[in-house]
Amino acid sequence: MCTSQSFINKSLFVDYSPSGDSFIHCGNEIIKFGEISSNNIQYKNALFGRRVKLQGFLCAGWIGNNAVVGTVDGNLYRFIGRQLDGIVLAHSSCINSISSTSEGLCTASSDGYIKVWSRILECKLVIDSRNFHCTTPDIKIISWDVTLGKLLFATVSSEVYEVTSTEGENIHSWPLIQGHSGDDLWGLAINPTKDQYCTVGDDAILKYWDIFTHLVTETVTLEMPSRCCAFSPDGKHLAIGFGCPKKVKNRQYDGKWTVLDTSDNLVTHEARDSTKWITEIKYSPNGEYIAMGSYDNKIYVYNIPSGYALSAVISHHHAYITSIDFSEDSGWIQSNCAGFELSYFETDTGMFIPAASRLRDTSWSTQNCALGWPVQGIWPPQREATEITSCECNLSRGNDGPIVVSCDNYGRIQLYRYPCTSYMAISKKYRVSSNPITRARFASGDSILLTISGVDKAIIQWSHKRDRDELVAWNVVERTGAVEEEEDDVVKFFGFDMNEMEMKTVGTISLSRPWISTMVPPTVISPLVLDSPSYRLKMAHIFGIQTERTRFSVHYTPDGDIIYPTSRYVCLYNRNRNRQQFYSNHLAELCCVTLSNDRIIAASAERTKRPQIHIWDCISCELLVILPLLHRRGISCMKFSSDRKYLVSVGIDQDHSIAVWFSSSGEWIDGVLHASSNGDVNPVLFCNFLDHPNRKYEIVSGGRFHIKFWNIDGTSLNSHYPEYDSKYKLGTLLCGCSVLDSFISGSTSGHFYIWRDRKLDRMVRAHELGVTCLISIKGFVLSASKDGFIKLWSSNLEHIKSFNLKDADIPPMAFCIRSLDALLSTDFSNITRILSVTTGGEVFEVAAISGSITLINESHFTGQLWGLCTHPTDPDIFATCGDDKTIRIWSINQRRIIRKAIIDCTARCITWSSDGKVLLVGMGGSSDGKRQRKDGAFIIMDSVTLRPIFEGRDSRHWLQDVKISPDGKLFAVASMDHKIYLYNRENFRLRGTCDRNNSYIRSIDFSSDSKYLQSDSGDYEHLFFECEDGQHISSSSQLRDIVWSDWTCIYGWPVQGIWPTYENIEKGLDLDPNCVHRSLDGTLLAVGYSKGGIKLYKYPCTSKDAQSIHIENAHISEIAKIKFTCNNHYMITIGKIDRSIIIWKLLDHKDLTTTRIQAFLDSSA
Repeated sequence: MCTSQSFINKSLFVDYSPSGDSFIHCGNEIIKFGEISSNNIQYKNALFGRRVKLQGFLCAGWIGNNAVVGTVDGNLYRFIGRQLDGIVLAHSSCINSISSTSEGLCTASSDGYIKVWSRILECKLVIDSRNFHCTTPDIKIISWDVTLGKLLFATVSSEVYEVTSTEGENIHSWPLIQGHSGDDLWGLAINPTKDQYCTVGDDAILKYWDIFTHLVTETVTLEMPSRCCAFSPDGKHLAIGFGCPKKVKNRQYDGKWTVLDTSDNLVTHEARDSTKWITEIKYSPNGEYIAMGSYDNKIYVYNIPSGYALSAVISHHHAYITSIDFSEDSGWIQSNCAGFELSYFETDTGMFIPAASRLRDTSWSTQNCALGWPVQGIWPPQREATEITSCECNLSRGNDGPIVVSCDNYGRIQLYRYPCTSYMAISKKYRVSSNPITRARFASGDSILLTISGVDKAIIQWSHKRDRDELVAWNVVERTGAVEEEEDDVVKFFGFDMNEMEMKTVGTISLSRPWISTMVPPTVISPLVLDSPSYRLKMAHIFGIQTERTRFSVHYTPDGDIIYPTSRYVCLYNRNRNRQQFYSNHLAELCCVTLSNDRIIAASAERTKRPQIHIWDCISCELLVILPLLHRRGISCMKFSSDRKYLVSVGIDQDHSIAVWFSSSGEWIDGVLHASSNGDVNPVLFCNFLDHPNRKYEIVSGGRFHIKFWNIDGTSLNSHYPEYDSKYKLGTLLCGCSVLDSFISGSTSGHFYIWRDRKLDRMVRAHELGVTCLISIKGFVLSASKDGFIKLWSSNLEHIKSFNLKDADIPPMAFCIRSLDALLSTDFSNITRILSVTTGGEVFEVAAISGSITLINESHFTGQLWGLCTHPTDPDIFATCGDDKTIRIWSINQRRIIRKAIIDCTARCITWSSDGKVLLVGMGGSSDGKRQRKDGAFIIMDSVTLRPIFEGRDSRHWLQDVKISPDGKLFAVASMDHKIYLYNRENFRLRGTCDRNNSYIRSIDFSSDSKYLQSDSGDYEHLFFECEDGQHISSSSQLRDIVWSDWTCIYGWPVQGIWPTYENIEKGLDLDPNCVHRSLDGTLLAVGYSKGGIKLYKYPCTSKDAQSIHIENAHISEIAKIKFTCNNHYMITIGKIDRSIIIWKLLDHKDLTTTRIQAFLDSSA
């Protein structure tokens, strides 16, 4: 409205006159009267006279429109207009507050008196606040209500009283409101045996509070300020630690602590071993120890049965102690300090435990340490000045949904599920204060949460409710934190485990390459060749299907072909011709693929930070449109409407966003975003359109502990919760489909939930285990479950027929079905074929009439894929092994698996003997870093029958490479323990050990005469050894002319040109190579990189200027192995993360012409 400069003195008070046309402005030694005219403020100074003392004017009141001002010396200055009319001696100390009414004034002073004055300033009533037993009789504010006849005043000790204005009697027998004063409030402790808690602060007051009446039950004056307190486990004693950063009292002994008997608050013990103030106190669960954290960076542990004898002094921390926790058995202590250190100690001795892994399975009685594995997710991922000041967890719930409460320096609290191990964990956030929160504690089990903030000294009591209403079921959904056994697929799919939350490595960048110094050129150097090979690479086939982290993504095309995702490709597989067609415009791993109801338009989405949705023609594999960016992290599911004009998608982002896309033509070249909204705080696992014409809602979504019904309102999506009887437990819903005028959802309990509009109509027990897939086709309903059963239902949910994948000739390795589709007969009267995909990477086709089950496709299905080797004499065969504990033999020409063996451990390396009769497999390793039972073991198998011949183990760390010598007399295994173990093949005895490497072994190669061995290690060393006894050959020049039977080492003279320059590494333009292989004729060199690219050079490649055939993004990430077949016609690559196996055909110019002719003939046919 208007602004103006007032005065340079400190401003203390401002108030409008009762008429509202003027105001008074008081300050230090100045009073001004102001009027508002138009948009200006006109100030006029008060007229005091010559003898008036100018001082601080703290407050003002009104008698009519004349001001009465309270001063520092206790006088009342009465004005008429702006002229001082008189001075009244009112109080012996400063007047802090004046309350004006129609009957007069009421003043409050620091002298502890309240006085009621008439309109002519005659004192009518004097009230002494000392009669009410105030902690500090210094009154700061007062209010007079004439109508009620009451006075309300507050003291500097944060006590509010209500008295009568006629006689000054206390209306209540206790203060109406109580709190703490002083600088800060830090101490909070919960009585474990009563509904009671206590607080202590810098005002040197101990207050006991009743949780349910919210009143102070007892007040104890302490000898000095305190900032921490703790009840004993039996609630009979209260320990208080004294001291604060500021010197408040003359006799203030920082570091002193005392123990009170809670029955009478008498001191039972007191001591002082620190000279700095106590920051934290904690009793052990068994009540035998008490630990004191001090500002001197030490923890003092006392033995209570020994008369509080000092048991240990812990001085490991480098900053003051912030929090302490005891283990449940009271044997261990974990602590945090202001230097962000997490340390572990023995309770009785205080001995530091340097290896935190020793206590990895220890159960803790409390979790007040804000630093630790189970609470690492409460910290923000970036340095944004947010500091977690307090932490609390209701560990008493065990596995029944404990939560973590985090408090920060911005006055916010957040609730997470325990344990919270990822910064991407979803939380509920509440704004509490503008100041840092110093303590948070659960009380009354975990039904109450108490928080205190330091500077404003506010104590806030929160009601922690798991249920909200008993009548409407959607209000009482129990969203428990523990993951059910039936939800393990949900956990992997959304990446709740820590492995999915880890940041992906961008590659190895190192400028230290010791292998270069050991590199020696051969005696006869080959002519330098810089041109690229006269070949082209054509993708011939891809083995593999992504089923572990995709759902509802395998479908039939109109021609009966099968469409499925693998790596970054969408494959269209023609079963009759055993040929594949690819949609390859994506550059990241696929997470979802769906088809329109007429099976002509396809939509596919990526799993990346900002996923793209591609709409394309599944007949020609031509891109139609890329939809605008909206979701984050990936997309869990997509579905077209029945008219093909709408597409709904659900993101894997924190809000699980739901988006509706629209194409007015239905051809999707004009696809745009139509509406979007946040889905739910819990994962959304499915979404679908309602198809019946009389629907009230257009879309249904559901997932973990929820289902929602959505209306499209312009560009907004409005959600509606379901309605059902509270006796039903909704649980987690995994899938859903629209049938006639209802919607069916499948749950982890094996039930169908049938909804009409948004009301639950009934429940049907459909499967023994969770229902994972539901589809409806022309009056039929198909369902699938985690136990491998497929059931066919009528539209009225009458059971027609069941199929069990266990009855297949080759049963699945994992029975949980992830995707389902079906084809109808030509007259649309029956379902003829059913397509199902399991988590074991298998695709089955079920003949609906005969019930026969055929395995169409299979692949590696979990963990990572590392092992690859090609047959030494048969160019059609190669073998793979991986974390799914399988060894698979593949045929390139037949494009299928021809043999498979299941072993009892993961395997990451495999090789053939030179005669092709034996396979050597190295075992161990896992994507989550956990030790395997047979880490370091190896197994020799018959390559035809895959029966084991011998199994041995000398290393205790997993093997990364294995090789058999060309003469077949010995073999070597390279371990993560930095060693290479050499064995005799005849008796399988250990022949020698190569132990000169300083890091894990990456790859090894034998010389052609089987006398020498070369190795690469993780620290960029390239070493040589004798095969006789494993003796290290220090002079690499001795082997400069040695011919190597194979070359898979990425270091060495003939492969030095594949390494990028230092400048490209520093600029991020290139990364180190990850794997190489030399062709059998020694003319080509294939290289795989960590970003998924591959290059083909001429061998040897000794110059960085050498040209190559380069294919970027062949895989989504690191290429684990790359191999040539023995006739050099094909090259094979495997993706470590995507587990896809890509067959590349090497075409020279003649082959290119033939290929084009064949492609033309195929298209004409």
